[in-house]
Amino acid sequence: MARPQRRRRICTEPEYRHFQPDGIAGPEEVNLTCDEFEIIRLVDHLGLTHEQAAKRMDISRTTATEGYESARRKIADAIVNGKCLSIGGGSYGRVYKTVLSDTACESMPYLLGGLGYTAHAIHNHNGSF
Repeated sequence: MARPQRRRRICTEPEYRHFQPDGIAGPEEVNLTCDEFEIIRLVDHLGLTHEQAAKRMDISRTTATEGYESARRKIADAIVNGKCLSIGGGSYGRVYKTVLSDTACESMPYLLGGLGYTAHAIHNHNGSF
């Protein structure tokens, strides 16, 4: 029996969830999960290493690398083959900012942990809270 998938911690859900090539009506669709979006955001957009991104997402480095490679393949498939790219779903917990600080939510678990607080997350498992 396979081990259940551990929820990934994400900071930012995508503001835009659907991308479609111009001039193509109803093409095939590729789905990028929110945790795959997060690893792409952390590594490619913020410039973190896979190890740094893994710590922020509370997963192993190998899991982060696997998710990163999966996300890159999906993005490439959508761009090269003219498919729609949708972002949503996955197994993740969202970490929110608090009123304690204006610090970006990526660093909140570390900041709060240092102050003796525990960061809270709202868990989402394939669209169900």
